[in-house]
Amino acid sequence: MGLALVEALGQMAPLEAYAYHNSAHTRDMYGRAQRLCRRMGLEPWEAAEVAVAAAFHDTGFLDQYADNEAFGAQRAKAWLADKWPTDRSARVEAMILATCLGRTPVTPQEKALRDADLDNLGRPDFFEKAAAVRAELEKFGGVAPDDAEWGASIATLLRNHRWWTQAAAKDRQEGLEANRGKAGV
Repeated sequence: MGLALVEALGQMAPLEAYAYHNSAHTRDMYGRAQRLCRRMGLEPWEAAEVAVAAAFHDTGFLDQYADNEAFGAQRAKAWLADKWPTDRSARVEAMILATCLGRTPVTPQEKALRDADLDNLGRPDFFEKAAAVRAELEKFGGVAPDDAEWGASIATLLRNHRWWTQAAAKDRQEGLEANRGKAGV
């Protein structure tokens, strides 16, 4: 594990009460992001930037639940302040911000990070992970959707999802289609 991951996981200790956005998700996403970088043929320095972004991408939950990505980006920037030049730090910040749903990732690094963050949409454990997000929303996000609202939001998420990298599409499109079918999409 990289130094950034160790630092970010240390900061995230209070998030262990979260059912989904906790150290297990960060470790999972970090590993998936690194695999995507290798499969995409990114340069080592590019993969290193993705690794830092992956490590810090959810640390903003320490500051607030909704719209937390900007806080995570700032935490990464602060950690990088005496380690990397500002252009590299800016790329890491942009990658973290690109994990926001509704934003379009632009660079290959942003696309790899976004696909890694939403990797579970194409996995067999998607509905288990979604239930954890729902529990977390109810406990920490101040949102308690009823079953119909939750089902509709899951259906919309699955229907509108697309992979940004060929590697993620190759690995997860079949699983995404299976999950769409289970959700009746």
